[in-house]
Amino acid sequence: MLDFLLLAEEAEDGAGFGLPEIMILLVVALVVGACLFFLFKHVKSLKEAKKGYSHELLFDELCEAHDLSSAEITIMRKLAIFHKLEYDGLMFIEPCWLDVYRLPTGLKPKADVVKEIKRKLFS
Repeated sequence: MLDFLLLAEEAEDGAGFGLPEIMILLVVALVVGACLFFLFKHVKSLKEAKKGYSHELLFDELCEAHDLSSAEITIMRKLAIFHKLEYDGLMFIEPCWLDVYRLPTGLKPKADVVKEIKRKLFS
């Protein structure tokens, strides 16, 4: 703040900023900062409200809690579709959905990954 006052004193000859210009600049910066703060806060609350009780959020949080990789999450989603489960999160309830003998043909090569997922979830 002291630097701004020194600039204002040096601006007596008309070159540079005077005290009124510096005060206006500070007020504008404060208003812009406050607007950005409230905007980010509002966007964050909208995201939280949107995800509040969704099945998608539950699935994502369960995957994160069990430390599943993106490849494992993709396999879980494919298996949920194959088994025609209403929600992907149901994969976390019954280990039978991850039985190797129930795998679709396209996921047979990923049997080792499915066994690892089952171990992570139900061991």
